Amino acid sequence: MKSGRVTMQSLEEDFKIIEDIKNGDTNKYKILVEKYERGLFFHIYKKVLDRDIAEELTHECFIKAFCNLTKYKPLFNFNTWLYTIATNHSLDYLKKEKKFRAKYSFQSLAEESFGITEFATNTNNPELSLIKKQYSTFIRESLFKLPEMYSIPLRLRFIKEYTYDEICAELNLSMVIVKSRIFRGKRLLQEKLACLS
Repeated sequence: MKSGRVTMQSLEEDFKIIEDIKNGDTNKYKILVEKYERGLFFHIYKKVLDRDIAEELTHECFIKAFCNLTKYKPLFNFNTWLYTIATNHSLDYLKKEKKFRAKYSFQSLAEESFGITEFATNTNNPELSLIKKQYSTFIRESLFKLPEMYSIPLRLRFIKEYTYDEICAELNLSMVIVKSRIFRGKRLLQEKLACLS
């Protein structure tokens, strides 16, 4: 659906297609796949920040939705139900891969954003260990609250550990824009931290 909008007519068409599938015309499922595949891919990509993985998870979500289609009730829009599956599937993937627990990522972001170099050297200090845990939790939560134009480059840099060149290629942005957004994103994190002080 090129416009990305879901009209009442579109929803009625979905219901009709789903009923036909439930009645044995499974070939019609490809209509739903073609209709929602692009939007679902970008929905998942924003969470996993990896195109190959997003494509794989998108495919898996459509399989999971098809296998559970008999459980779908028209009390909810099909696209809402499908996106819920995608969100849960993406979060399950991220939990299994523990993408957000990489020591280098949060340590580097803390050092570059807040100047906290003690993280790397004083791990036996109970007080500093507690501070490290608190800052890591704060950074992890705050990253997802930033506007996407800042959040995605920061997550690519400090969670996925992309180089600046790789971020430029991934987001199709110039080096100047990427560096500017990462700089601004770190400033926003600093401002959030200042509010906690």
